[in-house]
Amino acid sequence: ALNVPVPVVDLRLLPAGTREAQAFRLAREEAARPFDPRRLPLLRTQLYQFEDTKRIFVLTLHRGIFDHDSLGILLHDLSACYEARRTSAPVSLPALPFQYAEFASDQRQKRVANEADLQWWRTKLAESPAPLRLPSLQPFGAAPAGRCRVERHDLTPALLGSVESLARREGTNAFTIFLAAFQVLLHRYTSRVDFVVGVVASDRRAPETEGLPGPFTKVVPFRANLAGDPTFRGLLDRVRTDLLEAFAHSSAPFEQLADGRSEGAPGGFVRFSHERKLFDAASWPGLKLQELELDSGSSPGEFAFTVVENAGNLSIRAEYDADAFSPAIVQQMLAHFGVLLQSSASRPQSRLSELPLLTLPERRRLFGEWNNTGAEYPRDATVQELFSRRAANAPDDIAVGSPAGKLTYRELEQRSNQFGRHLRLTGVRPGVLVALCLERSAQLAVALLGVLKAGGAALLLDPSLPTPVRTRLMGDAHPELIVTETAWRAALPPTFNRVLLLDAEAADIRRTDDAGLAAVAGPDDPACVVATNGTGAHPRPVEISHRALVSSLHALRRVVRVVPEDVVFATAALSGSDAVLELLLPLIFGARLELTGAADLAAPDRLATLATTAGATLMQAPPSLWEKLLGAGWTGGKSLRILSTGEPLSRELAARLLPCCRELWNVYGATESTGACLAAPVGPGRAPAVIGRPLANVQIHLLDSHLQPVPVGIPGEIFVGGDALAHGYRRQPTLTSEQFIADPFRRLPGARLFRTGDLARRHPNGEIEFLGRLDQQTARRGVVAAGALRPAPARRDFSLPLPRGSNPAFSPLPDPA
Repeated sequence: ALNVPVPVVDLRLLPAGTREAQAFRLAREEAARPFDPRRLPLLRTQLYQFEDTKRIFVLTLHRGIFDHDSLGILLHDLSACYEARRTSAPVSLPALPFQYAEFASDQRQKRVANEADLQWWRTKLAESPAPLRLPSLQPFGAAPAGRCRVERHDLTPALLGSVESLARREGTNAFTIFLAAFQVLLHRYTSRVDFVVGVVASDRRAPETEGLPGPFTKVVPFRANLAGDPTFRGLLDRVRTDLLEAFAHSSAPFEQLADGRSEGAPGGFVRFSHERKLFDAASWPGLKLQELELDSGSSPGEFAFTVVENAGNLSIRAEYDADAFSPAIVQQMLAHFGVLLQSSASRPQSRLSELPLLTLPERRRLFGEWNNTGAEYPRDATVQELFSRRAANAPDDIAVGSPAGKLTYRELEQRSNQFGRHLRLTGVRPGVLVALCLERSAQLAVALLGVLKAGGAALLLDPSLPTPVRTRLMGDAHPELIVTETAWRAALPPTFNRVLLLDAEAADIRRTDDAGLAAVAGPDDPACVVATNGTGAHPRPVEISHRALVSSLHALRRVVRVVPEDVVFATAALSGSDAVLELLLPLIFGARLELTGAADLAAPDRLATLATTAGATLMQAPPSLWEKLLGAGWTGGKSLRILSTGEPLSRELAARLLPCCRELWNVYGATESTGACLAAPVGPGRAPAVIGRPLANVQIHLLDSHLQPVPVGIPGEIFVGGDALAHGYRRQPTLTSEQFIADPFRRLPGARLFRTGDLARRHPNGEIEFLGRLDQQTARRGVVAAGALRPAPARRDFSLPLPRGSNPAFSPLPDPA
């Protein structure tokens, strides 16, 4: 016998607008108050009255004495006692056949007999996979919100009927379908096909235990197998068979299993259960009851996921550690479970990778709002046409400056016209690739524009590159003509005969007509071939059209707002897409391009002086170069805009750069997307790992290994689409078809996506955060390299552990609020 008091707290003297909130606050505090398991009772009650006819009754139970069914038994007995007291009738409750202590003693005696079950589990869980890592994403720097929280999500009323109909057709039950759908949810969130889920199972096997209170439930470690991307119907067969085997051996003392690893949240399994609403089982005459959810703050350290049936309706409840999981992510998981359950019930013949996961509002955000980047630009213009128009508007402005001298727009237009005519006489026409192995000087700008005006495509070759690298790139790109000077002739392959020496033919070029040339190349013809950067793989030549280049130049201009008064100080190494954008961006928008030699780039103190003397207002460089400039005493300028490209930008470096500039941008891109395709402004306290939003006319998708879009907060591979995509890899059609795939999200003929091999996740506001590489390559393309981040696994497994503090460039995902 146990006499439990029911203290009453009367809140009706408080102001009317504060009573209910105060009642909930006190109720949460009461529920969070811990028990001392050495002192009875392990049960407490409290009643809060905040209106004459409204009260909150808090029943707090130690998890060691009750399970869900026991609570239903208690509520049923309470309702009988309540009705007896209300009507002054005697209480009539059925006698218990035995006490729980007798059941526990019997179970201890059976432990020896259960050794065979225990051995079965050891075999079943042998070589079991590493624990799941669910997205535990809290706002960065947020204070702990209390250990336990509860989130709920109601499903459509017709869904239970669909599940029961599928269960009848497949010869199974609703629980099996719920568990299979939950496994698909975990698989889609982690890309794992082999993991362990804690399934809550009842030990009430004997009929006499059905009315007996006590902790009869246990968590059975259920090993999921989703290998081979089966259909949902096929997964149901696996789950049904495995469940029958698991429950047949569920008498094992699981605490004796050698493998005590946790799954998901710290300290416990990702736990799954199925239950019915408790208030359906009891009638309380004279009272209208409503069950309330309290964030009690006491959690078993598990992520507990429960499917709840209530009067023919379905809802989902998640109990989780609020210090580890954000409410937004948990609510998102609940909504996705509803989508998966609906699609599984209606399309069981679909493969797991084909089942929809995202809600309709999410799909609208991903494919509409966050990728609605369309902007006007001259789609049918070529680069040289845009330059000639700009030269005609301001012919006397300085176009190019260098230590060797300056060229006005008129002079650059005339000299590039002369060189273009000269190249046409040598046979250059659309589709012909011309390599430019020249120093960083005004002559480089003349040669680049001359090749484009002749109708050809330009390949920039950095003379300072090691000869084997330059030779291999030329062998892959196969240029028909090399333009260089006598000083660099010896560094070129001796077997290559078609070489044009600028200094040797200077007189002939000067005698050529300098009037404008009629266009022969169109927007879809190649404008340049640029090399991917590579440390784990050799550089590959990427062919870029005029339209892609014009689109990328206009998109970048919208970010940095280039005007004729700007001075662009070029530092990018030649051969990459960064250099092409850096050379052409100021020239087609009327700014001044300032060039310096390779020797100056290698001397940070000299480079810092030249940048300051030139009055640079726009510079792009990788973090390694910014570090060297800062180390040389460079202080930037108040009108300077900085683009950090090529490598991850650390928080420490960003803090040092901000006082040196007016704006700091973290830029991500790929050579195959003509350079920059994402950009994010960096301010004080902002995580530099954020690479922002897609630029104009660029689409960014984060996809899993089956090319399905991943939800917010879940790692996925970056796929780039839009007008800035390159044609592909020159003379490598097989590699092009592997890396450039048909775009399944755009209904446009010929629309494609480029798979970058980079890992990222989206924030709730649509911004993208760079996480690293899917393989172990540290740098592969011209704008982003992941060498400073820990390497991602070589296999396509997106279940990266992302603990707070493990990566200086990583910050947990902020809450959407």
